[in-house]
Amino acid sequence: MAKPNVDELLAKLPAIAAAVNSFKSEAVQQQVMAAILSGWSGGASSDARAAASESASTSTSKPRRRLRGKAGDSAGDEEKSTRTRRRPGSFTIVKDLDLRPKDKQSLKDFTAAKRPKGFQEHIAIAVHYMKTTLQVPRVSVDHVYTCFKDQSWRLPGDLANTISVTASSKGWLDSRDRSDIHMTTVGENLIEHDLPRQKS
Repeated sequence: MAKPNVDELLAKLPAIAAAVNSFKSEAVQQQVMAAILSGWSGGASSDARAAASESASTSTSKPRRRLRGKAGDSAGDEEKSTRTRRRPGSFTIVKDLDLRPKDKQSLKDFTAAKRPKGFQEHIAIAVHYMKTTLQVPRVSVDHVYTCFKDQSWRLPGDLANTISVTASSKGWLDSRDRSDIHMTTVGENLIEHDLPRQKS
C-alpha cells in the first residue's frame, strides 16, 4: 500500500478536527486524536505524522463554536453576533405597572405639569413618579422603559447607560443597583422645586 503523504493527511484534518471537537472533554479529544493518528502511523512517514500532529493540535485548540460554523464564518462575524446579543434596548414592559391609576395623578398629567425636556429629565420624572406617587418599592430599568413607552417618549440609544449617566453627571438618581433605582435629595428638589423651568 502506498504511503499517504503530508498533503493527503492535511487535507483530511478539517473533518478530523470536527469529529474530535464533537467531544466535550479535552482529555477525550486528545485520546481520540491520538487514536486517529496512530491508525495512520502504519502507512504514513514520520514527516507526515509530525506535520499532521502539529496541524491537528492547532485545529483542535480553536474554540468549538468556530469549527461548527459555516465555512465562510470569520472571527469578525462571531464578534458581530456577540454585539447583537448584547445590544442595548432589550428591555421588557412591566405589565402590572399602572401609570393611570383612578385614585391618583397619572404619569401623563404629572408630566404635563412638570414639562420635562430631554432624556435625563424624563428619566427623573419617571423615577420620581413611580417612587412617590405609585410608591413602587423597587424601580428597575424595565420600569423606566415602561414609562417611556407609555408616554411615547423617544428612547435614548442605550437607556440603561443614560440612567447611569444621569445619576453620575446630574446627581438626581442613585442607580448603583439597576433593579432598585431611586431619587436623591438633589433629584427630589429638581422635580418638586425646579420643574417646570421658568422661561428666562
